Amino acid sequence: RARRVLAAQPAWAEGHVGHVVADDQTGDLFAAGDASALADALTRMTREPARRQRMGAAGYARWRDEFSLERSASQVAELYKRVVAR
Repeated sequence: RARRVLAAQPAWAEGHVGHVVADDQTGDLFAAGDASALADALTRMTREPARRQRMGAAGYARWRDEFSLERSASQVAELYKRVVAR
Protein backbone atom coordinates (compact mmCIF):
# COMPACT_ATOMS: atom_id res chain seq x y z
CA ARG A 1 0.00 0.00 0.00
CA ALA A 2 1.56 3.21 -1.12
CA ARG A 3 0.12 6.52 -0.14
CA ARG A 4 1.14 9.42 -2.31
CA VAL A 5 -0.01 12.99 -2.18
CA LEU A 6 0.34 14.91 -5.41
CA ALA A 7 0.52 18.69 -5.57
CA ALA A 8 4.27 18.51 -4.98
CA GLN A 9 4.25 16.69 -1.66
CA PRO A 10 6.78 13.97 -0.81
CA ALA A 11 5.57 10.43 -0.36
CA TRP A 12 5.83 7.97 2.46
CA ALA A 13 5.41 4.39 1.45
CA GLU A 14 5.54 1.01 3.05
CA GLY A 15 6.29 -2.32 1.49
CA HIS A 16 7.34 -3.01 -2.09
CA VAL A 17 6.63 0.17 -4.00
CA GLY A 18 10.13 1.11 -5.12
CA HIS A 19 8.87 1.35 -8.70
CA VAL A 20 6.64 4.25 -7.63
CA VAL A 21 8.58 5.96 -4.85
CA ALA A 22 12.32 6.46 -5.29
CA ASP A 23 13.78 6.31 -1.79
CA ASP A 24 15.29 9.61 -0.66
CA GLN A 25 14.46 11.16 -4.04
CA THR A 26 10.66 11.34 -4.22
CA GLY A 27 9.86 10.05 -0.75
CA ASP A 28 10.89 7.72 2.02
CA LEU A 29 10.51 3.95 1.88
CA PHE A 30 10.23 1.74 4.94
CA ALA A 31 9.18 -1.79 5.77
CA ALA A 32 5.48 -2.44 6.24
CA GLY A 33 4.62 -2.33 9.91
CA ASP A 34 7.77 -0.47 10.95
CA ALA A 35 6.20 2.29 13.01
CA SER A 36 9.59 3.52 14.18
CA ALA A 37 10.79 4.04 10.60
CA LEU A 38 7.57 5.87 9.75
CA ALA A 39 8.01 8.12 12.78
CA ASP A 40 11.61 8.81 11.78
CA ALA A 41 10.60 9.67 8.21
CA LEU A 42 7.83 12.00 9.36
CA THR A 43 10.12 13.70 11.87
CA ARG A 44 12.81 14.21 9.26
CA MET A 45 10.29 15.70 6.83
CA THR A 46 9.03 18.17 9.40
CA ARG A 47 12.54 19.22 10.37
CA GLU A 48 13.93 19.58 6.85
CA PRO A 49 11.63 21.79 4.75
CA ALA A 50 14.12 22.15 1.88
CA ARG A 51 14.39 18.36 1.57
CA ARG A 52 10.61 18.06 1.75
CA GLN A 53 10.17 20.62 -1.03
CA ARG A 54 12.89 19.06 -3.20
CA MET A 55 11.38 15.60 -2.83
CA GLY A 56 7.87 16.89 -3.44
CA ALA A 57 8.92 18.59 -6.67
CA ALA A 58 10.81 15.47 -7.79
CA GLY A 59 7.81 13.28 -6.99
CA TYR A 60 5.46 15.50 -8.94
CA ALA A 61 7.82 15.53 -11.93
CA ARG A 62 8.09 11.73 -11.80
CA TRP A 63 4.30 11.35 -11.61
CA ARG A 64 3.84 13.77 -14.51
CA ASP A 65 6.47 12.04 -16.66
CA GLU A 66 5.69 8.40 -15.85
CA PHE A 67 2.22 7.98 -14.35
CA SER A 68 -0.06 10.73 -15.66
CA LEU A 69 -3.19 9.99 -17.66
CA GLU A 70 -1.54 11.43 -20.77
CA ARG A 71 1.50 9.20 -20.35
CA SER A 72 -0.63 6.11 -19.73
CA ALA A 73 -2.83 6.84 -22.75
CA SER A 74 0.24 7.30 -24.91
CA GLN A 75 1.69 3.98 -23.76
CA VAL A 76 -1.57 2.15 -24.46
CA ALA A 77 -1.79 3.74 -27.92
CA GLU A 78 1.77 2.62 -28.70
CA LEU A 79 0.96 -0.90 -27.53
CA TYR A 80 -2.10 -1.03 -29.79
CA LYS A 81 -0.02 0.18 -32.75
CA ARG A 82 2.55 -2.58 -32.18
CA VAL A 83 -0.13 -5.24 -31.84
CA VAL A 84 -1.97 -4.12 -35.00
CA ALA A 85 1.31 -3.96 -36.97
CA ARG A 86 1.97 -7.68 -36.33
